[in-house]
Amino acid sequence: MSKAAKQVIIILGLLLVVSIFVAFSTFSQKATIEQTAAQLQGEVAGYKKDIATLDQKQKEILGENDRIKQQASDVAKQKNKLQEEVDSLAKKLKDFEKRVSDAMSERDELKDRYSKVSRERDEVMSKLQETERKLSEAQKKAESVVAAVAPASSLIDENKQLESHWAQVLKEKADFSLRIAKLEDELNQSALDVTELKKKNSDLTLEISALKQEREDLQQQIKRGQDIADNVSLDLVREKNDKRFVGSQLDKIKEENLALRAQVKELGSMKIVLEKSIAKLQEDKSTIEKKLAQSETVIQERLDDVLKLKEDINRKVLSDNKPQEVILPPIIVNGSGLVSDKPAGSRHVNVSGEIVSVNQENNFVIVDLGQKTGVSIGDRLSVYRGSAYLGEVEIIQVRADISAADIKKQSSPFQTGDLVK
Repeated sequence: MSKAAKQVIIILGLLLVVSIFVAFSTFSQKATIEQTAAQLQGEVAGYKKDIATLDQKQKEILGENDRIKQQASDVAKQKNKLQEEVDSLAKKLKDFEKRVSDAMSERDELKDRYSKVSRERDEVMSKLQETERKLSEAQKKAESVVAAVAPASSLIDENKQLESHWAQVLKEKADFSLRIAKLEDELNQSALDVTELKKKNSDLTLEISALKQEREDLQQQIKRGQDIADNVSLDLVREKNDKRFVGSQLDKIKEENLALRAQVKELGSMKIVLEKSIAKLQEDKSTIEKKLAQSETVIQERLDDVLKLKEDINRKVLSDNKPQEVILPPIIVNGSGLVSDKPAGSRHVNVSGEIVSVNQENNFVIVDLGQKTGVSIGDRLSVYRGSAYLGEVEIIQVRADISAADIKKQSSPFQTGDLVK
């Protein structure tokens, strides 16, 4: 196999590799997009599940909040009931204290009366003693008068005076006796009153002790009620804080829910864009596959032309046995697509192409210009590498897309990719 054929095969292989690479890239991109779409759908499903869980949690928190409100209402009612009981007991205690105060004032009044009666009794006793003393002195005086010698008239007068005096004394004594009896009755009554007052005092003392005990019990109940109220207040504060925290959590969850909904919406729009991209990539894939099929057909046709051209050139070289230059008869393609020999004159054409293969041994090149570009046998083309002029070739055989050209002159060896025009 010649070097030109190898180069053509290499070029065709490169084209085939590039086509395969493009197809593989398209398939891998499609697989990546499908995997991304599946992952996004899984994330959307997970977000929906999280949203449902959060909604259920929100319902549970609202139910717990209602239960706490009901419990707080019950505690408030119980607190009000305890406060009413405390107020009633305080009123009752106040009434007892008033009764105790009245009893104490009555006791003090009775003590004053007893003291007054005792003073009056002492005064009466002192007066009685004074009367007895005066009576004794009068008796002594009478005895002294009886013993003395005196006239009868004076004695009679003195006896009358003594009798009147004794009558007065006896009358006063009777009055004093009555007053003493009366005072003794009053004293006895006062003693009974004092005894009754002592009994009442004992009863009141016992009642005061009971009231003090009841008051202590009430104070303990009030303290317990206050502790319960404080605990309830703490529970209410804690519940308010929990409610506030739950509210903030709910707001945060709502914000996250809105963000997730926005993300889901964005993912949905992204999914639509990806589906459109996948559809477009599938269309591009179909187009590329069609182009690949067309390229394979063209490459196969060119390969057939190159092989046929190579066979013709080798045949001609072997028949003419001219190693330095090969001049082949021109081939003309007629309307039926058959190639025929026809002489033609040399001319320059306004076309541009590249050298696709060089055969220095047989002194010819193959260019990518053919009948479709308007070249014909005998046309001369200049060869450039960049902007440097290298030489000149002449078309010796023409096919549909490629041609064989004889090297007429060259300043340096031609290479694949050199420009011809």
